[in-house]
Amino acid sequence: MASDARADASRVESVARHWEIAHRGFGDAWYRLGWSEGSSAESALRAWVEDEVRMALSGTYGVRSPSEVDWQRFRVDRSGAVYPANPSAEDELEAGEGSG
Repeated sequence: MASDARADASRVESVARHWEIAHRGFGDAWYRLGWSEGSSAESALRAWVEDEVRMALSGTYGVRSPSEVDWQRFRVDRSGAVYPANPSAEDELEAGEGSG
């Protein structure tokens, strides 16, 4: 019976986990916004963006589970579409914007 309970718990955990959501803002700082649930970091951010109560800003978002130190980066465009972000390409893009 205990093994059945553990199996059920592991299935639930793989379906929905809590993820911390942050927005990269002024001074390249991470501004923590709250928590979302999803089976992956990307699905949690999509749920966050699609929530009708909040207005998601376009830009770079970080998502991490409570046990992680580093943020998984994503870009959100003006339409609310979520894309994985490449940190090195993103840094080059921002450097180019500052020089123009």
